[in-house]
Amino acid sequence: MPDFDYTPWIGRVTADFRVPPGWDALPIDPKSPHHATLFQVVSGSKQHNIVVSLDFYHLHSFVKEKTQQGSAANYLDGIQRHDDPNVKMDLVSTFQSERNGPINLYRYHYANRRERWAVFIVAGDYEVQLEICAPDFADEATLRSCLELVARGVSISKAAG
Repeated sequence: MPDFDYTPWIGRVTADFRVPPGWDALPIDPKSPHHATLFQVVSGSKQHNIVVSLDFYHLHSFVKEKTQQGSAANYLDGIQRHDDPNVKMDLVSTFQSERNGPINLYRYHYANRRERWAVFIVAGDYEVQLEICAPDFADEATLRSCLELVARGVSISKAAG
């Protein structure tokens, strides 16, 4: 399904992406039209799938810092309040995207050696969040390159009119 195009609308703003070659997408659930899941099998076993979740959000008016850094900090706060107060966040790297400029890649460390890797693409009051939940056996270079590949194909745009 290499030509899969996921384009959710929130108001008059769209977020879209193309599934990278070698990847596939799960069917969109009509109950969650602003969420998509992409996956790539990196070995012959489905246990080693890399799964990227994409979510498109409108940032509420009470969100003060509508930036990648602000979204990353808000995400950390949510994890610490609802899941694990000891989770730590690191800025892993920054890469250049033709569509979105510089994009930061964040890693969230859990005590049980589970990790979340995330990218936040922010345009005005809108955000696309890409996330990989990784077990401790995951290869850092593979996770980084997968998130970069998917993030480069994401765009947020306002409808004409």
